[in-house]
Amino acid sequence: MNYFHFLSVRPSTNKRKMAQPQGDSLATGDENENHNQTLIPKLIFNEKIKIYSTKTMYLVRGLPGSGKSTFCRNLLVHILQFPCSRNPETGHVVLNSKNILMFRNYILSTDDFFSTIVHGGNVTYTYDPSQLKQNHEENKTRARIQAKLGITPLFIDNTNVTRSELDPYCKIANNFGYRIQIVEPEWFYEDGSPFQKQVKNSDWLFKNRNSKNIAHNVYENMNNKYETL
Repeated sequence: MNYFHFLSVRPSTNKRKMAQPQGDSLATGDENENHNQTLIPKLIFNEKIKIYSTKTMYLVRGLPGSGKSTFCRNLLVHILQFPCSRNPETGHVVLNSKNILMFRNYILSTDDFFSTIVHGGNVTYTYDPSQLKQNHEENKTRARIQAKLGITPLFIDNTNVTRSELDPYCKIANNFGYRIQIVEPEWFYEDGSPFQKQVKNSDWLFKNRNSKNIAHNVYENMNNKYETL
């Protein structure tokens, strides 16, 4: 079965129009009055991002450092409308000891299985290539459990550069009645912004956004395998 027919987002009476952030900040209320400066990087909810009242699984694509996890957290908070702390300079949701476990109920990443939560909500990341296959399977199991429970929205926060990586999650979504939206990294940022232009530039990401010290050849391999859907 070709699960990628879900890529064409169909018009629906369940679709809700997303309210755009005011000014240049994702902050809300009084915060917004104090942070109208340009964000670096400036994350915008692209008009291609759809929000539905029905169960939804977002399959988020992008090389390491492209902004996947930040995008997922910001969109999740926007959808569920729960209070959170934000970075005063960027307006982005701050990950801390009070919310990290909550986020992990909705945002499912294989990297979580290489990570340990330490005091204060900080996360230590230790990559072990011998565990990669097993951890991918663990993440699929977790997605299956959350989908069976009807948790929504769900975000698959992996690089997802090939159809073969996306397909198991598409099957899970289909089996449990989730609407699928595949999110490309260009959609994380404002159209025409410098970050949007670099979001698929593996050399730039390696030099400027490589917080996990990933080898350059890994970036190159991912970039070469990146499939257009």
